[in-house]
Parts: sequence; C-alpha cells; structure tokens
Amino acid sequence: MEPVLLVLGAVAIAAVVAGLLSRRTPDPEQNFAPGHVLPRVVDRCDFARPEARWLVAAFVSASCDECAIVAEQVRLLESDDVAVQTLDVTAAEKTHARYRIDAVPIVVLADIDGLVRHGFTGPVSSEELRSALADLQGGQ
Repeated sequence: MEPVLLVLGAVAIAAVVAGLLSRRTPDPEQNFAPGHVLPRVVDRCDFARPEARWLVAAFVSASCDECAIVAEQVRLLESDDVAVQTLDVTAAEKTHARYRIDAVPIVVLADIDGLVRHGFTGPVSSEELRSALADLQGGQ
C-alpha cells in the first residue's frame, strides 16, 4: 500500500508543478507578436515639434497602398497642439527599428511626455483618428 501512496504523491506533485509552470507570465521582450506591438513610450525628441501637446506619428512604407491613405488622413490632424509626422521605413529606418515597427501602417498618438495613449495597426479611418484624438484632448 505504501508504494501506491508514494506514486500518487509524486503524480500530485508533478501536476502542481506543471500547473504552476503553465501560469508563468511570459517575458514581454521575448514573447511578442511581430506586427502587432505598439510602442508604449516614444522619445518626443525623435519626432517633429516635441514641444507640441500631442504627437500623431504614422509609420508607413512607400510600397504600401493603405499607408498613403493613412498618411493623408494623419496630415489633416495637424494643429498648433498636434504635431504630425509620417515616417517612411526607407527614410526613417532607424526610428522604425528603435520602436520595433515591423508592419505598416501603424499610427501612434502620444502626449507631450511621449506616453503612447492610443494606437492603430493596419488601416484606420479618419473618423477613428479624429475620435481618438478628440478623446485624448478632452481628457487633458
């Protein structure tokens, strides 16, 4: 009877250890889905008009048809309080790499401290952009 209890105890311990290992939180540096990661913080000095209250940065590529549409929509948001910058992967390769931008288009809306408050991956409508920016400006 004693060997059966030892085996059952070992199986129970193995089950507990397996359960604990499956609950571990993955390291975000090693476990991210390419093309779906938005930067959480940006250095405003990397972008146009770092003194502006808001930044709208569009990461694009000249070979992407949707990117041209997104870039045009983003340009319409420019104001005294809103700096807008379109960063083509060819011309701004280091900036794309620094922020791990590996899919386009990606648009981020950041505050004056560089905290990314909202972002979009893939095509985004002008209504979605205007609404997100209005929500942020209303919550100043």
